[in-house]
Amino acid sequence: MRLINTSTLALKEFFDSEVPNYAILSHTWDDDEVSLHEMEQQLPSLASRRGHQKIKQACRLAQDDQLDWIWLDTCCIDKKSSAELTEAINSMFQWYKRSQVCYAYLSDWDPPSAPGDDTNFSLCRWFTRGWTLQELVAPSSVIFYDRTWAKRGDKSPRSLGKTIQYITGIPLEVLDGRLSPASFSVAQKMSWAAKRKTTRAEDMAYCLLGLFDINMPMIYGEGTKAFYRLQEQICKKTTDLTIFAWNSFNCDGGHSPLFASSPADFDLRLPQDEADPADISSADIVISDLLFSVIIEHNITNNGLRVEGSLARVHQNRVCGTDCWEGQYYFELGFLQRRRAKDWESFSIGILLQKCGPARFFRKVSHLTFVPITDLGHASRTLIQKHESKFFIDLEPAVLPYTPGLPAWNSLKTDPVYFFRLGPGVVIKHVIPSTHWDLENRVFFSQPGFRACVFALLLKIPLPGIDVKHPVVIALNQFEPHAYLFDGLLAVPGLGNWFLQSIASPALPIWSDFMTKIDSEKLVNRGLPPNTIRVVKERRVFVIKANISHALDDGIIAFQTQISDRYYRYYYKVSVISLSIEESKLGAS
Repeated sequence: MRLINTSTLALKEFFDSEVPNYAILSHTWDDDEVSLHEMEQQLPSLASRRGHQKIKQACRLAQDDQLDWIWLDTCCIDKKSSAELTEAINSMFQWYKRSQVCYAYLSDWDPPSAPGDDTNFSLCRWFTRGWTLQELVAPSSVIFYDRTWAKRGDKSPRSLGKTIQYITGIPLEVLDGRLSPASFSVAQKMSWAAKRKTTRAEDMAYCLLGLFDINMPMIYGEGTKAFYRLQEQICKKTTDLTIFAWNSFNCDGGHSPLFASSPADFDLRLPQDEADPADISSADIVISDLLFSVIIEHNITNNGLRVEGSLARVHQNRVCGTDCWEGQYYFELGFLQRRRAKDWESFSIGILLQKCGPARFFRKVSHLTFVPITDLGHASRTLIQKHESKFFIDLEPAVLPYTPGLPAWNSLKTDPVYFFRLGPGVVIKHVIPSTHWDLENRVFFSQPGFRACVFALLLKIPLPGIDVKHPVVIALNQFEPHAYLFDGLLAVPGLGNWFLQSIASPALPIWSDFMTKIDSEKLVNRGLPPNTIRVVKERRVFVIKANISHALDDGIIAFQTQISDRYYRYYYKVSVISLSIEESKLGAS
């Protein structure tokens, strides 16, 4: 650590335990700052520069506080050395924290027109810069000076603390040191930086390293990728899911990255029809026990975010914050409370996911979903648990760029999917395997590189003119797509046992095993094609068929989105399984 002698303005380097007591200066940079190399040369021309006057004034304040040394970011770092710059940026939060006092010089804060006049304080550029966030939070003592170097107060509650809390959203308990930033959720800390800017895009990530207790190398030139790297490092360090609780209405289409593009995305606002946008922010989102999901573990892999636990799924057709329909997947992130009039309102905060493969999802929209939980009974009717023992969430669009006008089949992304057009009133009771089933779109995703899998559905089908739903089992051979239809679980011996065992087993069901477990002889000898059954109810005969059609060029083009002027699509080679029900004459063959 390189320090300036407050008497001689000479620079000296100290290591670890050798570092003496020192003051530190926080300020916003101007065009006339003095560099390390200029400071070492001590040229006579420096005396006339505003940057040098700033150094001398800071040294005078430190001397008044009986401190012989001071640190300034303009002239105590060799910015030509990438190694020293990386070390300084990774250490800076601790340097501010260990200082005896921090002098915050606000060069655009005018002197008071009357005693107690702080009119321009909230408009100072110092509150808009990324680097000054840690310079406000880390030191135990921050004293503010206006452009004339007149002392105007400090960050304690009895001085300017409450005003600073209003300007920045940072709680008083953090400003006065009663609580560490580590006591707050990732979303809350990100919200403190949401309205701040840096000159370099990379610095918007680097200025937050100390706040999240992260160390990582500096790579100037990577742009906004630095903020993605920061979020990945935070995920490795914490189990706090509120890192995904960002909100943006700037991403068109249906596929959103899992990570935010900048801290500005944590400047959370509810839609106008849900609440007054001025009274809620990410600063309200806290870490809590999840109400509708169970997340045991999550970590970043080269295959996306790997999650072990359970998801919730939407059970009713309306959830605050967005339109979402029955069957959609809800990934719960945290808990939010806000004051409305004299009462408090509570919400579960989460994001909607879209299934795009076996045990694989992506973030469906870039804004958050809010589930009111003031009435837990109502909330439990809105969301119910959907078990997904292990699953992955894509970090960002993992599809080929799409140019409008190109045929869909030129960019097939995945193995075939099987879409079930079941008709109105059909109830799906059980699916096998559940990891490959998309409840929202009624699609089975095939297992890549594994062609012997069997998919099965237990349905309750309404029969025309009869007030009863009849149980039907559809089994599908993935290798050679043929639908096998069964008149309930007891249609052939062994089918019910196989179904129950497969529901309980995490292993993928195999077609050869399926044909071994059931009495396939009875299936062949029942006198009907495998995809057809005959049901007799109330002296009426119904013939139910499961038909398969293969759509190649004009199959489902599932998920299109536009991000930063680039188009993305998931393409699927689709087989459509549809049910038909016809009434036949009694006794007809």
